[in-house]
Formats: sequence, structure tokens, C-alpha cells
Amino acid sequence: MLDGLTGVTGAMVRTALDALALQQRVSADNIANANTDGFSARRVVFEDALRAVEDAHAAPELAKARLAAIGAGITAGDFIRVADAPGVQLDLEVARLNETVLKYQALVQGLEQSGSLVRMAVTGEARS
Repeated sequence: MLDGLTGVTGAMVRTALDALALQQRVSADNIANANTDGFSARRVVFEDALRAVEDAHAAPELAKARLAAIGAGITAGDFIRVADAPGVQLDLEVARLNETVLKYQALVQGLEQSGSLVRMAVTGEARS
């Protein structure tokens, strides 16, 4: 279904899902290394980059190009930052992990609803 999404909104949703998946992997890595001496937690910071794309929404080709660059940065790990303080606070990591899951689920649910509307428009019948 994701391949069928077009336009800036679809590209932004795909990019956000990729970033959230990376965020989940980084949180899991932080939790796995909580007892490792000298390990500093890492964070994924991508929201500001997505906000900048919203500003370019009036120019769809520019927005899509920016999203492609963000996607490449996500793949390369460019949005991963090391936390200022060493160590891992497990309660905060679990909270971040839960927040990431909720954001991911909300985006997927939005995609499902969008797909249902398109399906209904094309076929004339709603899916139950």
C-alpha cells in the first residue's frame, strides 16, 4: 500500500515511518547496552527536518527532493546523536520506545483509513 501513495504527503509519511523505525532500533540498542561501561545513549532527531519540508509543501518537487535527502540521511544514520550524559536511563528509554510505537501506529492507522477512502471511491463500497 505504501508504494501506491503519491505526492508530498505520502512521501512524508513513508519518511516518518522510516525515521520511527530507526528510532525504535536506537532505543532498543540503548536498552541492550544499559549496563555497558562508558556507553552513552543515542537519540534520533528528525522532526525538525520534517518540519522544514512542510514549509516547502507549496513546491512539491522541492519537498520531494528534501524528503529524498532526509530518507538518505535516515539510512546513513545522519540523524543519530549521542546524548550529553553518559549512561542509559531505562525508564526514559522505555517511555521513548512506547512513544515511538504510538506514533508509528497512528501513522499506519492513518494510511489504512486513507486506503479505505480510496478503495471506497474506486469501488463504490466500503470495506468492513
